[in-house]
Parts: sequence; structure tokens; C-alpha cells
Amino acid sequence: MGGYLAALETEAEIFWMKGYRSYHSIVSKYPSWIGGYKKDGAWYWKGDVADSPVTAADWAKGQPDNCCGGQNCLALFGDSDPRQPPTAWYRFDDDHCNDAWPFICEKPMN
Repeated sequence: MGGYLAALETEAEIFWMKGYRSYHSIVSKYPSWIGGYKKDGAWYWKGDVADSPVTAADWAKGQPDNCCGGQNCLALFGDSDPRQPPTAWYRFDDDHCNDAWPFICEKPMN
């Protein structure tokens, strides 16, 4: 199909994804993989041609924390604080790459 895990490279893309997830309740209930990964302590987006550093990020409070070691992949998790608006619920979190979560993909325009 020519797709790959989504790279949320700008603040606008992050904001759009929060709106998308809040609108689609079936997607919003679960963490979802996106295309970020950690290498040598730095975070990168896995792209269609080349990898690029994560420059815009919206980490959940206390994240990334590398809990229990080996949390080298990036997911979008929900924020359980009901006082926050829906667009604040979906933040970046590091997780173990072999966890079974749904995923969000993108593909080039061409």
C-alpha cells in the first residue's frame, strides 16, 4: 500500500491528530503507534525516504520516562483527566515496541 507509521512533524499535524482522535471514539479509546523511535537517546521519525529528528513534540506529563527500560517506540496515549478538553487528551508517550496497539499510518501524496 506504500504507507508507513505516521510522523507528526509539526505543531499543526499534532493538533490535527488530537482532533481526529477525539472525533473518532473507537480510535481514541486505545493507545496508537506512530512512527517515532529512540536511537542513542534521541527521538526520530521513521520516514518514507530518510529518518528525521523529532523537533515538535507533545509529551504527556512525565514522559518520556523509559519505564522499566527499553521504551524505544512512540505512541499516542489518552490523558485520563476529564477536566481537560478533548484535544488535550492525546499526548506522546514512549512504550515498549512489542506492545500490541493499533497504529496510525500515512502515505506520500504522490
